[in-house]
Amino acid sequence: MSFDLEDLNPAARFYWPESKVIDPDTGAVSYDEWVDLRIASDDDVRNFRKKLGIKEIIEHKVNPETRALNRVIGSNFDEKKSVGFADEITDFCIVDWNLIGKNGEAIPCTRANKLKLANGSPVFARWLETSLNSLRERIKEQAEAELKN
Repeated sequence: MSFDLEDLNPAARFYWPESKVIDPDTGAVSYDEWVDLRIASDDDVRNFRKKLGIKEIIEHKVNPETRALNRVIGSNFDEKKSVGFADEITDFCIVDWNLIGKNGEAIPCTRANKLKLANGSPVFARWLETSLNSLRERIKEQAEAELKN
């Protein structure tokens, strides 16, 4: 496997299913609308936590069943920080898009529009979640294939 040190976390293109176009002459399938997505790395998540002032809280608690000392990791998430964190992840994961509004105009790929669609449209939110899960699975399969080599 080769790595691009300038782009360690490249985006993957996902097509909006309702924009499917089939050429009547050739039967070729294309899509008018797409979204480029990426998964936040551990470093990205740490940076978002730091930016929002989310601290990891590590406690040691005795497990009453085994009497073993367990390490419990939590955080100082409150609702505001939780929403802020989710918004940071959404903005980061959506890299670019070509989405068309109801009047045929291109919807600019801005942070505000990303959050409006992800937080306000259950259909888009579900599609986004499914697409990101698919991307996670692709990354997992790629890593497993590399381990076999």
